[in-house]
Amino acid sequence: MNDSRTDSELVIAHLAGDRSALAGIYDRYADSLYDTAASMLHNRDDAADTTQDVFLTAAQQLGQLRDPQRLRPWLFAILRNEVYRSTKRRRRMQPIDFSAPGTAEMAAPTDLHAEGARVAEQELAEMVRSAAYGLDSRDQLVLELSIRQGLTGTDLANVLGVNAQQCHLLVHRMRERVERSLGALTVARMGRKDCDELARLLIDWDGTFSVLIRKRVARHIDDCDLCDHTKRRFAVIPLLSAAPALAAPAGLRERVLGSASASGAPDAGAESTRHHFDHGEGFPKLAQASRRIATVAAIMLLVLAFGSVGAAQWLTDDTDKTKLPLTAEVATTTTRGISTLTISPTVSTSGTDSTVATTAPGTNTVATTAPGGTQTTRAPATVGRLVASTTSLDFGSSETALSLTLSNTGNATLDWQLTGAADPFIWSTTSGSLASGATVEIRLGLDRNAADEGTVTKQFELISSGQGGATVTATTAVGRSPVVTVVRAGSTVTCPWPGDPAIVVTVSDESTLSSVRLSWSGPGRSGSVAMTQLRSGAWTARAAVRHLNGTWRWVVTASDVLGNAGTATGTIVVGGC
Repeated sequence: MNDSRTDSELVIAHLAGDRSALAGIYDRYADSLYDTAASMLHNRDDAADTTQDVFLTAAQQLGQLRDPQRLRPWLFAILRNEVYRSTKRRRRMQPIDFSAPGTAEMAAPTDLHAEGARVAEQELAEMVRSAAYGLDSRDQLVLELSIRQGLTGTDLANVLGVNAQQCHLLVHRMRERVERSLGALTVARMGRKDCDELARLLIDWDGTFSVLIRKRVARHIDDCDLCDHTKRRFAVIPLLSAAPALAAPAGLRERVLGSASASGAPDAGAESTRHHFDHGEGFPKLAQASRRIATVAAIMLLVLAFGSVGAAQWLTDDTDKTKLPLTAEVATTTTRGISTLTISPTVSTSGTDSTVATTAPGTNTVATTAPGGTQTTRAPATVGRLVASTTSLDFGSSETALSLTLSNTGNATLDWQLTGAADPFIWSTTSGSLASGATVEIRLGLDRNAADEGTVTKQFELISSGQGGATVTATTAVGRSPVVTVVRAGSTVTCPWPGDPAIVVTVSDESTLSSVRLSWSGPGRSGSVAMTQLRSGAWTARAAVRHLNGTWRWVVTASDVLGNAGTATGTIVVGGC
């Protein structure tokens, strides 16, 4: 039975001792938690046990959550730690290569020339999600939480245990890897009937998606417009979203509620022995596997801050024997469950008086010691900076396309990405790389037919792997005239007549109507009257034409609250007067 109470009301009721509240929380979130656990653990029994542990922890520790409205991400944060414990216990981390031992093989492709191509497309969605098991645990967790469960922004960052910038970078990198790797799978599966070259490439393919096949198909897509179109048509991310979710086992609800009841009332101040909660928002602190996510994100950000080329040379190039050897001090600190990595590289040589030390990300301090004293010079930061030419795109009532220029004013290459629900706006591209000093123009189109009537405003986050970024706002005013359809209207009358001729119309509009009026003009005095709406929804009024021979013209004008107007017209011929 669905509980109509909000998340906040359920949390408060549970803490007050209402045992039905936990049942309401279970009914609302058990399926999505179980679906994620099953995808991560690849075992339904383990997923059921893990889901039960999440709710038992919640039953005892709901008092730790500071904002009851954030119940959903809080539950997923507990699941994150429980999944890690189960994975660590079984020592069963899946490799990224689909051909690696222990990974499920893909079935041979369906013949799309036969009937049932639509069924094959649905099967593809399930197969692609199964193939996602081959991703490393970090990417798979980010994929499940962001794409399958729809967590975004602060909620996703808190569940992953990272800050907002790290979260954006993790999602961006995950999407790149998923779209290239699994995108090759969808093309191999669905594109051979459209591309003869691909068909020849896969003529002996048995359906097993090996590393070799994946690389061959991915390289082919880079050079083939047909297969690139197929890849975009069967976009991997929507396919992953469309794959059916697993429902929690029928008996799990009774197990959870029975165990929770046996464990007694929740203790708002208790500290879980399985989970440690931070003292800010009350989210569970990171378990070891999740801490690795935060550390990897921090390292990625550090490399981008130093500049991908410069950092690689500093850290790996030992071919130039005249370079000063590099040492580094690494320190990791954890605050409220978020790991912060600090790396201080130092270059020095015996027999020289030069020392180079990095004291903060992106800033180099060069100190030269000489007999006359010490001179300190601060070198420029090695980091990209993303700048947008504007953050406001106003389409008004008629524009259908506007442009935006992105510039990298820093001195290192950066990656950029645009996120946010676009419909009815359409970006020409949503991600890319910019070298230092480079610019790129991107266009934002508007499908006015797909937009709702009224003022439409959408916001997009422009994310940079270096510095900079912005919130871009797109606005348009969409107006459509009401549609007036004539149902009944006499075309001739003869003197004398028993009553004025009636006009009946229907009016449809996306917004609220402000008025519907009938007006007329002819050989005599003109007139106008408000029309009356009938029970059927139609509108009616009578045209008070005079007893004067000739042709009278009538007009029905329907106006909406946005100022748009639609009309229908006709004539009445008067004779015999």
